Amino acid sequence: MTSKMDRKSKNSISVGASCGFTIIETLIVIGIFAIVASAALATFHSSQNRRELTDAQATIYRTLERQRNKALTGVDTTNHGVHIEPDRIITFSGDSYGGSGNEILLPLSTDTDQAGTDVVFKRISSIPTTAALLITITHDCVNSAGVSFNADGLIFRE
Repeated sequence: MTSKMDRKSKNSISVGASCGFTIIETLIVIGIFAIVASAALATFHSSQNRRELTDAQATIYRTLERQRNKALTGVDTTNHGVHIEPDRIITFSGDSYGGSGNEILLPLSTDTDQAGTDVVFKRISSIPTTAALLITITHDCVNSAGVSFNADGLIFRE
């Protein structure tokens, strides 16, 4: 027969037994979480960069298209154009950029390679005065996209 003491010791937890997570196990879980979080952050940052580059490309494309359409339809009986700066584009009416117009900022960290360039579309024909041009847009000097137009005034995303 077993005594009361033997039964009691079999049912109770011994003093040296583990009742939770060790510090090593906790640190391993935290390390795994940190690795997964850093990978997610890098993916998010890359996605954000692509979005800003696409936004800048779309802004330049739409602005050139809008000014071309204004010239084609003869709005204000004058030519219409776009002045390009590294971080912005400026729409204007007339034969050249005179220092004033509607300024459109590009997303942060994007730059164009055609600073100081004027693109003027002739009234009614909408033919650009610049024969052909590729506007390259870069984001953080890594990713790039482009907008181009040909001598007929057709505008393309590159």
